[in-house]
Amino acid sequence: MWMALLLLSLTGCAMVGQQFGRGFAIGYRFQQGVTAYRTQQYAAAARDFSAVIALNPQYELAYEWRAVSYIGLHDFRSAVADYDQALFLLNDAGAPRARRSTLLERRAYAKSSAGDFAGAIRDDTAALSINPDDSYLYLNRAWTYSNHQDYAKAIADLSLILRKDPQFTQALRQRASTYGAAHDYSDAIADDTSILDSRMTDAPALNERCWYRTLAGSNLQLALNDCNAALRLHMTRGLRAATLQSRSLTYFKLRQFDNSLADCNASLALARMADTLYVRSLVERALNNAENAQRDASEALALDPKIVETYAGYGLRR
Repeated sequence: MWMALLLLSLTGCAMVGQQFGRGFAIGYRFQQGVTAYRTQQYAAAARDFSAVIALNPQYELAYEWRAVSYIGLHDFRSAVADYDQALFLLNDAGAPRARRSTLLERRAYAKSSAGDFAGAIRDDTAALSINPDDSYLYLNRAWTYSNHQDYAKAIADLSLILRKDPQFTQALRQRASTYGAAHDYSDAIADDTSILDSRMTDAPALNERCWYRTLAGSNLQLALNDCNAALRLHMTRGLRAATLQSRSLTYFKLRQFDNSLADCNASLALARMADTLYVRSLVERALNNAENAQRDASEALALDPKIVETYAGYGLRR
């Protein structure tokens, strides 16, 4: 009898030890995955979270972390599949509605990035039905509408936010960009001006207003003033490159081709952007440097196949 009890006891201890070892392995690999993700080693992170899922297929957080790792790898379809599973497990566990809203919001981003705009809008709208007072959810849905070129609906969502909080800078900035994408430059300029009324040294808003004033063509000197003011401020390398590119187009429209070329060259020394290359091709053409113009246009097209179409929309053709 005692032999049977001893055997049973040893078996139980072995099972407890096995469960403990399995739990330790799950925790260890999960933490490895988190560390890999935070150091931008997305492939390694995805492998670690896959190992966790193999040990415990019901571990919802592992699917969520693997999803963001896939997003880091630009594998958006795999990210959507993982968010599907995470949401299924959350529903099964009766998780709080706020948690579900967060995952719907993140899946919407993955769907939009994968080109499933209708699915993204459904998820954004479902998240809003759970949390209708969250302004950031409206920002996200507006971003999705804009990506789908449904500018009217994007502007409606952003305007709803701004009716509640007229000084919400992020919503003003996003609505200005949306107006600009819709070629409604006067309203874009008005929103950037609203930002600058309270933040006179907001370099992104100064650059944007310079750009939209240049595209509108109504007062190029004011556009030049905005770009000059922005460039006197401390800014990131990328923003400085973009602002120099904006001013290069202003100078081009003012027919100050040498100044425009100098700004293009300074911008390209900071960042190789299709827009800047294309503007420089326009400048080179105006200066009768046909070979240089063609070279820049070809490189711009390689970086952005729609660049000619974009600038034709601005009324600028080679």
